[in-house]
Amino acid sequence: MTSATPSSSPASPVPTSTRLAYVDGLRGVAVLMVVCFHAVLWGGFPVEGRVPHFLQVGGWTVPFELGLLRHLFSVGGGGVDLFLVISGFCLFLPLLRRGETRTQPLDMWRFLQRRTRRIVPPFYAGLALVLGISWLTSQFEGPSWWPWAPNSFQNAFPFVGLDAWYNLISHLTLTHGLFHRYQTAYEGSFWSLSLEWQFYFLFLILGLIGSRVGVLAAVVFPIVATVVFRGLCFVFAPDFLNTSVGFDFCLARWAEFGAGMIAAAIVSRSLPAAFFQALRPLKPFLSLIVVALLALAWRIEFFDPSSVLRIWAWGAAGAALLACSASLPLLARILGWKPLVALGTISYSLYLAHGAVYMGMALILSRTEISRDARQLLFFLGGPAIAIACSIVFFWIFERPFLKKKSAPSEHAAP
Repeated sequence: MTSATPSSSPASPVPTSTRLAYVDGLRGVAVLMVVCFHAVLWGGFPVEGRVPHFLQVGGWTVPFELGLLRHLFSVGGGGVDLFLVISGFCLFLPLLRRGETRTQPLDMWRFLQRRTRRIVPPFYAGLALVLGISWLTSQFEGPSWWPWAPNSFQNAFPFVGLDAWYNLISHLTLTHGLFHRYQTAYEGSFWSLSLEWQFYFLFLILGLIGSRVGVLAAVVFPIVATVVFRGLCFVFAPDFLNTSVGFDFCLARWAEFGAGMIAAAIVSRSLPAAFFQALRPLKPFLSLIVVALLALAWRIEFFDPSSVLRIWAWGAAGAALLACSASLPLLARILGWKPLVALGTISYSLYLAHGAVYMGMALILSRTEISRDARQLLFFLGGPAIAIACSIVFFWIFERPFLKKKSAPSEHAAP
């Protein structure tokens, strides 16, 4: 594993030409949470009322432990929150210089070019895959066991009228997250890619603040902006944040991105000395703090997954994991475990392709004589493995050509 290390010059750039293993490992954890969560949903497990669930397959009962695992996986939506934190960390870290309280200037045009090249071509490939499987589902009348269908998945076809074209155009421009009708119209997890795209344009503002005013102002700005935006919505448009578009609007979720930036600033020691002096008494308790934040985030999502506290708790937990991995060798080794790092390397491809894989599985299983419980068991045990296998192929064909040979952490800022 490589990580930022001090240089002889106090103003030397933070090394970002090599991959940070613990970042890839955390990305692997995040995508696994998402993929397992969606396997639970596509398998038709109940998502409301977290009660013990037993499977009856071929005359025998699956032990309760499997039902318990189902409950654990059903809180995997926090994986998206972790992705947003990782994105802020990876995009901000290359701008920092060790010990300097101002960032390097951001070449805005070059930044947008690189982000577009990195994100858009694989997304279009994933979009084509989803539309292809969706068309087959429409032709062969495959059902969706996704609990919110038909408002979520598989409504791309029949492709009729102007609304169908608006839907397609919104996805091609990555603006579908701004429209309730289109936000999850093709694939339920694609909404976060629209949010990520919005963050790229907001990051131009943060890059300017960091170079002109300072790192501290840059990392505080998105958090303050989120609080102010939510406060204004509470006063003037109280129902907006209760909609899916409002809840996942960029200004409503910007604090998570900012949490990742704070972690990057801590790793690079680019915040004022007083900040680190204030944190020094907490150093012996870092491990306990990380565990406590993870437990808090998991508990909030388990009991109240739609709460704003959930996304802030995962934001704090993700930032703590990234910031503390540079100081806690055991944590760095855990997140740097090779299978997790490998999964993190293909995480964007897995994020793009897993929904289409599950949709295809649902179509195939709908053509067979299989019980509901057997279907659930197949999705639960086999879905993630099949999705990972297909995503490896997707990665080498559609994502790998758009990566630099020696990619920096920011190259993998997306899921």
